Amino acid sequence: MRHSTAALIITLTVVCAFLATQSYMHPQPTLTTETKVLTEYLTQTERYTTTSTSTFYITITETATAPPINKTITLPPITTTTTTTVKTTEFITSSTTVTLTATETSITTLTETTTTQTTVTKTVQNRTLRNPTWQELVDFLKEDETNTLIYIAKEFDCSGFAITLRDHAIAKGFRAAYVEIEFTDGNSHALVAFQTVDKGLVYVDETGSEGGRGSDKIAYIEVGKEYGVIALDAVRWRYISTSNYTASEFWRPLIYTTHSENSTYPLTYNYYIEYTSKIRFYYETTEAYSKAVAEYNQGSTKYTYIQLSNWLSNINSLENEIGTWWLPMGVVRNIEIYWSD
Repeated sequence: MRHSTAALIITLTVVCAFLATQSYMHPQPTLTTETKVLTEYLTQTERYTTTSTSTFYITITETATAPPINKTITLPPITTTTTTTVKTTEFITSSTTVTLTATETSITTLTETTTTQTTVTKTVQNRTLRNPTWQELVDFLKEDETNTLIYIAKEFDCSGFAITLRDHAIAKGFRAAYVEIEFTDGNSHALVAFQTVDKGLVYVDETGSEGGRGSDKIAYIEVGKEYGVIALDAVRWRYISTSNYTASEFWRPLIYTTHSENSTYPLTYNYYIEYTSKIRFYYETTEAYSKAVAEYNQGSTKYTYIQLSNWLSNINSLENEIGTWWLPMGVVRNIEIYWSD
C-alpha cells in the first residue's frame, strides 16, 4: 500500500512537471507596431470662374515651397454691348439728319403793355464750329459726363448716347458728326465722329452696356472688318511690344514700342489688330505662368524665384495697359456720317 501511494505521488509529480513545461513553452502573443508616415503635399490651387459678364479669374495661392507671391490676377472684364440688337429704324429719326450750321445764343427782353400784350426782342449770335486737336478731344471726353448716363434699351440706347455726346461737343464749339453703322447681320449701331486737326478722322463710342453706364471708347471701323473699340486710356503711343516674347518667356525685361507724337498709327485699324493680339498674349502668358508656379512648388528648377517674380510683375504691367476691353460687335457693311455743318 505504501508503494502504491508513493507511485501515485511520483506519477502526479511527473504530470505536473510536464504540464508546467508545456505552459512555459506555449508561444506568447506578439505585439506588432505599424508605423505610418504621413506626407503632406502642398499644391497650388487654380480656379477659373466665368461670370455672367464673361469675366475670367485666375487665382494663384502661395504655398510653403513657392515664392512668396500672394497675387490674384483678375482678367479684364469681357463686356458685350447689347446695342447690336437695335434695329436701324428704332433710332434713326428726322432729327438725326438735320444739318446744323451754328448754335444760337438768345437774349430775350419782355415788355409788358397796358393791353397785357408781350413784345419779345430776340438777339441771335452765331458761333462758328471748329475741328479740335486730338488732345482737345481727349480733354473734352474726360470732362464730358455723357459716359455717366445709364443705358436703357429702347429708351436711351446707342443713339441716345451718340446724340447727347454730339450736342455736348457742339455746345463746346467743336464740329461733330452723328454716325450710323450697319452690320452684315442686319443690326446697327450709333456713335460720333470728329475730324481732328492733327490726327484725322476719329470715331468715339460712348454707349454703355444694358443697365450700365457709358464709357469713353475710341472706335475702329473699316467696311468688311469687325467693329472694334478700345478704352480711351488704352490708346497709347508707347506700349509693351508682346511680339518680342513667347508666352513662357515673359519674365524677361519689358520691351516697348514707341511712336512719334505726330504718328496717327494708334488711331488706325492696324493698331486695333495689334491690341487684340496683345489680349490673346495676356491669356497665354498668364496660363504659362500658372503652370510654371505649379511646377516650382513641386520642386522644379526650370524657373528661379526672381524669374517668377519678374514674370508676375510684367503680367500686371500688361494688364494695366490693356484695361477694360470689349468683344467685337459684328462685321461692318455700311457707314453713314452726318456732320453738324
